[in-house]
Amino acid sequence: MNGSRPDYPGQLKGCDDMGQIVKFPEQPGTSSSNKPETGRAFAWWASMLRPPLFLVLYWLRLPVMLVCNLVSVPALLAFLVGLWAFPEHRPMVWGVGALSFAAFALRWAYDALLMRLAPRDVTFML
Repeated sequence: MNGSRPDYPGQLKGCDDMGQIVKFPEQPGTSSSNKPETGRAFAWWASMLRPPLFLVLYWLRLPVMLVCNLVSVPALLAFLVGLWAFPEHRPMVWGVGALSFAAFALRWAYDALLMRLAPRDVTFML
Protein backbone atom coordinates (compact mmCIF):
# COMPACT_ATOMS: atom_id res chain seq x y z
CA MET A 1 0.00 0.00 0.00
CA ASN A 2 1.14 3.50 -0.69
CA GLY A 3 0.34 5.73 2.26
CA SER A 4 -3.34 5.84 3.16
CA ARG A 5 -4.74 4.89 -0.25
CA PRO A 6 -5.60 1.24 -0.96
CA ASP A 7 -3.88 -0.53 -3.86
CA TYR A 8 -7.19 -1.31 -5.58
CA PRO A 9 -10.73 -0.01 -4.97
CA GLY A 10 -12.03 -3.12 -3.19
CA GLN A 11 -9.20 -3.34 -0.66
CA LEU A 12 -9.81 -1.86 2.76
CA LYS A 13 -6.92 -0.66 4.87
CA GLY A 14 -6.45 -2.70 8.03
CA CYS A 15 -9.21 -5.31 7.36
CA ASP A 16 -7.36 -8.58 7.11
CA ASP A 17 -9.70 -10.92 8.99
CA MET A 18 -12.78 -12.41 7.35
CA GLY A 19 -14.95 -11.91 10.44
CA GLN A 20 -15.91 -8.41 9.33
CA ILE A 21 -17.81 -9.53 6.22
CA VAL A 22 -21.38 -8.29 6.15
CA LYS A 23 -23.87 -10.82 4.81
CA PHE A 24 -26.84 -9.61 2.81
CA PRO A 25 -30.29 -10.46 4.15
CA GLU A 26 -32.12 -13.32 2.49
CA GLN A 27 -34.45 -12.27 -0.32
CA PRO A 28 -38.16 -12.77 0.27
CA GLY A 29 -39.51 -15.97 -1.20
CA THR A 30 -36.20 -17.88 -1.19
CA SER A 31 -36.81 -19.82 2.00
CA SER A 32 -40.15 -21.34 2.94
CA SER A 33 -39.06 -22.47 6.40
CA ASN A 34 -39.68 -19.09 8.05
CA LYS A 35 -43.18 -18.51 6.59
CA PRO A 36 -46.09 -19.08 8.94
CA GLU A 37 -48.67 -21.69 8.03
CA THR A 38 -51.38 -19.06 7.48
CA GLY A 39 -49.17 -17.28 4.92
CA ARG A 40 -48.84 -20.47 2.88
CA ALA A 41 -52.58 -21.12 3.07
CA PHE A 42 -53.34 -17.58 1.93
CA ALA A 43 -50.84 -17.86 -0.91
CA TRP A 44 -52.47 -21.11 -2.01
CA TRP A 45 -55.97 -19.59 -1.98
CA ALA A 46 -54.73 -16.51 -3.79
CA SER A 47 -53.11 -18.64 -6.47
CA MET A 48 -56.34 -20.62 -6.88
CA LEU A 49 -58.65 -17.59 -7.03
CA ARG A 50 -56.47 -15.32 -9.14
CA PRO A 51 -57.01 -16.88 -12.61
CA PRO A 52 -60.84 -17.13 -12.39
CA LEU A 53 -61.07 -13.60 -10.98
CA PHE A 54 -58.86 -12.33 -13.80
CA LEU A 55 -60.98 -14.09 -16.43
CA VAL A 56 -64.26 -12.72 -15.06
CA LEU A 57 -62.88 -9.19 -14.82
CA TYR A 58 -61.35 -9.46 -18.28
CA TRP A 59 -64.70 -10.65 -19.63
CA LEU A 60 -66.38 -7.60 -18.03
CA ARG A 61 -63.74 -5.22 -19.41
CA LEU A 62 -65.64 -4.37 -22.60
CA PRO A 63 -68.85 -3.20 -20.84
CA VAL A 64 -66.85 -1.28 -18.22
CA MET A 65 -64.78 0.47 -20.89
CA LEU A 66 -67.90 1.20 -22.95
CA VAL A 67 -69.73 2.81 -20.01
CA CYS A 68 -66.63 4.78 -18.96
CA ASN A 69 -66.10 6.05 -22.51
CA LEU A 70 -69.78 6.95 -22.89
CA VAL A 71 -69.51 9.05 -19.73
CA SER A 72 -65.99 10.42 -20.06
CA VAL A 73 -65.91 11.71 -23.66
CA PRO A 74 -69.27 13.59 -23.74
CA ALA A 75 -68.63 14.96 -20.24
CA LEU A 76 -65.22 16.23 -21.35
CA LEU A 77 -66.79 17.95 -24.36
CA ALA A 78 -69.56 19.39 -22.17
CA PHE A 79 -66.93 20.63 -19.72
CA LEU A 80 -64.95 22.41 -22.42
CA VAL A 81 -68.06 23.95 -23.99
CA GLY A 82 -69.41 24.86 -20.56
CA LEU A 83 -66.26 26.74 -19.62
CA TRP A 84 -66.69 28.92 -22.69
CA ALA A 85 -70.49 29.19 -22.99
CA PHE A 86 -71.74 29.21 -19.38
CA PRO A 87 -69.44 31.26 -17.17
CA GLU A 88 -72.27 31.84 -14.68
CA HIS A 89 -72.61 28.09 -13.98
CA ARG A 90 -68.98 27.41 -12.96
CA PRO A 91 -69.70 24.91 -10.13
CA MET A 92 -71.88 22.79 -12.39
CA VAL A 93 -69.32 22.91 -15.22
CA TRP A 94 -66.49 21.87 -12.88
CA GLY A 95 -68.70 19.05 -11.59
CA VAL A 96 -69.07 17.76 -15.14
CA GLY A 97 -65.30 18.03 -15.57
CA ALA A 98 -64.78 16.05 -12.35
CA LEU A 99 -67.22 13.41 -13.61
CA SER A 100 -65.29 13.12 -16.86
CA PHE A 101 -61.99 12.72 -15.02
CA ALA A 102 -63.48 10.19 -12.57
CA ALA A 103 -64.69 8.03 -15.47
CA PHE A 104 -61.25 8.22 -17.07
CA ALA A 105 -59.55 7.34 -13.75
CA LEU A 106 -61.90 4.39 -13.23
CA ARG A 107 -61.06 3.09 -16.69
CA TRP A 108 -57.32 3.41 -15.99
CA ALA A 109 -57.63 1.76 -12.55
CA TYR A 110 -59.60 -1.14 -14.03
CA ASP A 111 -56.85 -1.80 -16.58
CA ALA A 112 -54.20 -1.52 -13.86
CA LEU A 113 -56.10 -4.07 -11.75
CA LEU A 114 -56.34 -6.44 -14.70
CA MET A 115 -52.62 -6.18 -15.37
CA ARG A 116 -51.92 -6.83 -11.69
CA LEU A 117 -54.14 -9.92 -11.65
CA ALA A 118 -52.91 -11.31 -14.96
CA PRO A 119 -51.15 -14.68 -14.72
CA ARG A 120 -47.38 -14.42 -14.86
CA ASP A 121 -46.99 -16.27 -18.16
CA VAL A 122 -49.61 -14.18 -20.00
CA THR A 123 -48.43 -11.34 -22.20
CA PHE A 124 -51.15 -9.20 -23.72
CA MET A 125 -51.90 -5.63 -24.61
CA LEU A 126 -54.97 -3.88 -23.24
